[in-house]
Amino acid sequence: ECLGGLAVIDPAKIIPHMEQLVKDTESTPLTRAVVIAALRFALPQSSVGSAAQRTAYGLLGERLPTFLSLLHDEDLRVRRQALITTNELLHSHVSLLGADVIKNVIVPVLYKTTKPNKALIRELNLGPFKHQVDDGLPLRKAAYQCLDTLLDVAPHRVNMADFVRTVRQGLVDSDDVVILAYSILQLVAQEHGEQLLEVLDELPPLIKKGVLAKLKKAKSDNPERATDVLRAAVRCMREMIHIRGVRQCKEFCSFYSRVLKTKLLAQMLVEMDSS
Repeated sequence: ECLGGLAVIDPAKIIPHMEQLVKDTESTPLTRAVVIAALRFALPQSSVGSAAQRTAYGLLGERLPTFLSLLHDEDLRVRRQALITTNELLHSHVSLLGADVIKNVIVPVLYKTTKPNKALIRELNLGPFKHQVDDGLPLRKAAYQCLDTLLDVAPHRVNMADFVRTVRQGLVDSDDVVILAYSILQLVAQEHGEQLLEVLDELPPLIKKGVLAKLKKAKSDNPERATDVLRAAVRCMREMIHIRGVRQCKEFCSFYSRVLKTKLLAQMLVEMDSS
């Protein structure tokens, strides 16, 4: 935060130095992570304003390819910080990125990062128990957060069918990712329903797989998290079933009719309708 603040005060001196730290082949992962995180605090409010703000905006625009190269860094911490900074850029400075950068640099990275990577899953031996740790999970969560922001600020920059096919992978991921994925798909249904219809019949198999698993957990001694996931799923499907022309999607409509016959899910729908 302090480094970013210095960049705001003296962008002509600090921002080129930050770029050099990224380019330096001897820089440590910690250095690169600090630099890309500091960039979030170096972003001016807009391209207009004080001379320093205008200078910062121009300098950052010229050097964005260098900073965004950290989306491909070999260190997971650096890549996560790069994704978080990308989300901030999309949210508050999408004009700084430009159409080509979003389409050709950012979107391919986001789509790739949403896929679970078996190489990043390690197993811990805890005596009589074994526990799996997914080191790629923080990256996937950050990528889905970027996709959520992208859908909000620049949906015209993505092919919606490809976008949905990417997000649907999250329906059978960790609980946090699943809830994010349903939230994104719900927004697609609300704002881009006609385009969603093109791929809606592809969603029931993954929805079913995730929902069945959570229905079992909802009957356990600790049902809260499973219930949260199921509620997110029901809320999303409720939005989808109200898309104009949805009846042409036979697979989804058939699946939704089975949802209505599932006691817990039907109860959730009643609660949502009443509120």
